[in-house]
Amino acid sequence: MRVLIVAPGRPATPTGNVRTVTRLRDGLASRLAPPPAIAWLDETPDLPARLERDRPEVLHAYHARRAGRPCLAALDALAAGDRPAFVVTLPGTDVQHDLDDPDRADAVLATLERADVVIATSSAVGQELSRRHPEIGARTRVVRKAVTRLDRAAAPDLDIRALAGASGDDVVFLFPAGIRPVKGNLRPIEAFARLRRGGLPIRLVLVGPDLDADYAARVREAAAASEGAVTVAGSLEPEAMGKAYADADVVVNASETEGLANVLLEAMAAAKPILASAIPGNREVVEPSGGGVLFDDEASLIGHIEQLTRDADHRARLGEAGRRWATENASPDAETTETLTAYRDAITHHKANHSKDIHP
Repeated sequence: MRVLIVAPGRPATPTGNVRTVTRLRDGLASRLAPPPAIAWLDETPDLPARLERDRPEVLHAYHARRAGRPCLAALDALAAGDRPAFVVTLPGTDVQHDLDDPDRADAVLATLERADVVIATSSAVGQELSRRHPEIGARTRVVRKAVTRLDRAAAPDLDIRALAGASGDDVVFLFPAGIRPVKGNLRPIEAFARLRRGGLPIRLVLVGPDLDADYAARVREAAAASEGAVTVAGSLEPEAMGKAYADADVVVNASETEGLANVLLEAMAAAKPILASAIPGNREVVEPSGGGVLFDDEASLIGHIEQLTRDADHRARLGEAGRRWATENASPDAETTETLTAYRDAITHHKANHSKDIHP
């Protein structure tokens, strides 16, 4: 089975999507010959030519809006009989954000309507799509993300605590995410600044690339005004993230929408407790695992920060619960098997419908 995965970004940019697609490719490579190829949109100027050259049996767009539109254009450049089966993965924002944006909804729906199979990375995303668009929901499969295993020894010179200016008594909260509004990077900064001014020994470290220049400027301005409580460390190399988790005491996710965030699974694999926003994608992991706590307003955010800072045993219990859950429920082998099943379903659907060039 020849597979071409089309994804936003480039390998050198350490976003969650890049780590997920790379892990997925590596898992599939053990089962498929030839191994899947990836067309990174920031590096592939001519996707139609790539399709003509590779002739995949499955074209897999990772992200309905960002990868879907160029994939549709490339498919339309081929004769109908030459088009591969089309699979689309929804990371989360496609459904929970873009479908409510009048400037983006049509592009997302156009991609989903053409897909032979849609992959949702969490039950929350799959259920929301089925509720809003039952005909697309009937072609949707839930493939839970696996955890990316990270080597804590791969970046020995990195010291997150030193970057934060932390003393021996400080509890360090790590917030790994690209800086853009949907990730809520700005949301916890004032709370951390106020609590540290009040004497709580805490530091918040944001790591991730600037993905929205105006928003990133606001985040950096707020961090600069926090009197040392918050540090914006910028991007880390992907191989450095294992050491970053090892250095931290708590991992933060403050997203407004998520499918299933890689950082939650990575934090659990590192036995680190999670402080996360109470959105469906985060609930789906944090609640059954017992690996963290959820906040839905400033009061609950502050309360959880205080408890996590003052109670080391609480942090240890949450971290160990998350580690056990990730070991049992975030298997790369299961992710690979379920993805292959989705590909086979897509090929079957495509063969049954390609002559009419329509989807039921």
